[in-house]
Amino acid sequence: MAPKIERIDTIPLIIASLEKMNVQKTVDSIFIAHGNWTGLSYGQLTVLFVTYVMHSLTHHFSGMEPWANQHKTVIERVTGWSVGEKDTTAFNMYHDPENSKNGVLAFGHSKDHRPDLLQFKQGLATLDPAGVPILSETLAGNRADDPCYFPAWQGMVKTIGHPNFLFIADCKAASHETRAAIDHEKGYYLFPLPMTGDTPQHIKVLRLPKRIKGLMVMLTIALQALTLMEFVVRRELSKTDEPIAGLVPGNPKRKTKRPTVERLLSQFGSLHFLIEEKGGRISGVVVEELTALQKRILSLLELPEKTYDLSFMVGKKELGVQK
Repeated sequence: MAPKIERIDTIPLIIASLEKMNVQKTVDSIFIAHGNWTGLSYGQLTVLFVTYVMHSLTHHFSGMEPWANQHKTVIERVTGWSVGEKDTTAFNMYHDPENSKNGVLAFGHSKDHRPDLLQFKQGLATLDPAGVPILSETLAGNRADDPCYFPAWQGMVKTIGHPNFLFIADCKAASHETRAAIDHEKGYYLFPLPMTGDTPQHIKVLRLPKRIKGLMVMLTIALQALTLMEFVVRRELSKTDEPIAGLVPGNPKRKTKRPTVERLLSQFGSLHFLIEEKGGRISGVVVEELTALQKRILSLLELPEKTYDLSFMVGKKELGVQK
């Protein structure tokens, strides 16, 4: 076996953050796999895909398998899972519009001025001041927006636990029916009044393809993780009143108490994992030591430094199944 280098980057940090969010346990408690299912669970696959999205900054399914192969040992060391080819190719999807009359992809009003393209709509509700997503909804591309706001408000009430918050949306939420319904349930809203337009009285609820809806759920989880990371770091910095420096390229002395998650994660792009075989045993070691800045970011995220302690030495057959 020739020595091999794998990039570590933010993978341990992301997986540890998703573990704190209980992503795997939550997904596995909702989606129960068939008794004959083998390989990683739905929750584990979700963690794997969300990590891929956050690390690679893409949601293209085609890149999932090569990404997992490039970081296979790192992923297995961080998670303790054995990641096989079957697991990484489970994210296949296709859409046949001719046989999906009730599908989520449909021709509708295009804000990109491309009425020739199929589209779907994605609703997202966030909670200020952190901007954490608390509601995500996938709708058919030809569905009107107006009737969607009150059900969205009801979903937010269910998540938050009470209606004592200010619901802010655009003018399409300002129909008389929507405002009256929110007011009837003791809610608060802030909408600009529309100049024209009527709310349709009857809307047909369309059946949503499970794979497209599942993709949007996973992307929402990724967005939740990113916003929570940023919120936690800013919260911890405000407690100590000590700004953080070293995040701005070309200006390492510049300090801030409100760093962006992009700047924080970019500091972990120089970590590598060396895997090599000696005397019939395979060992792995992190080449670089964590810098003071990387250690501080982990501390601000309330993650231990051992998150990046991936070193091991095992026999060939043990690789990938021990941690």
